Amino acid sequence: MGLKLSHVYKRFGTAGTSSFREVLQDISLDVEEGEMLAVKGKSGAGKSTLLHIIGLLDTMDEGSYILDGTDAAKLGNEDAARLRNMKIGFVLQDFGLIEDDTVLYNVCLPLMLGNTPYKTIKKIAAEKLEQVGVGSLAGKKVAVLSGGEKQRVAIARALVNEPDYILADEPTGALDTQNAAHIISIMKRLNDEGKTIVVVTHDDAVANACGRVICIEDGQIK
Repeated sequence: MGLKLSHVYKRFGTAGTSSFREVLQDISLDVEEGEMLAVKGKSGAGKSTLLHIIGLLDTMDEGSYILDGTDAAKLGNEDAARLRNMKIGFVLQDFGLIEDDTVLYNVCLPLMLGNTPYKTIKKIAAEKLEQVGVGSLAGKKVAVLSGGEKQRVAIARALVNEPDYILADEPTGALDTQNAAHIISIMKRLNDEGKTIVVVTHDDAVANACGRVICIEDGQIK
């Protein structure tokens, strides 16, 4: 069904003080089911804040957000967490992996926090690692992996709950050109398979791989 944000505002700090900042201003955005959208902008423009609101990690101060027909503004913390776990997978620039644990454990973790039967968790995680081309790394500690390998593991972890949406925050920001190209290829393949993808990026190669690009400047879509 897709997602729809209407006249969204997000503020940090206390009004009238030097700390006050309007990070998002009157953001209206529709993302259709099956779309691959890039969000570009300079550091501090509000890109990550927008992604956090879409991913139900943060709330807005004004406006509305409808995700697959559900009014996100009306959800309590538990319901928002349940919807996030069911609908959304995250890929981060710094990977967000537990370095001292194995690749397989990292990918299993979202399933362990949910209601997946224990006997099937490892099987599902192994399948997702194979899907992104790092099945042979399952028993290795994350700490010994390259940046490109870590990002593939992070994508596998984002996929284990079979989310409809993949939200990626600068997924190639810590990678060299070759590994970045591999990650772009995986994202495009996932989109071809039906995943709706929203990517925050400053990388033109990533943006050019997406079907649509929007630019944020000073908290507004330009």
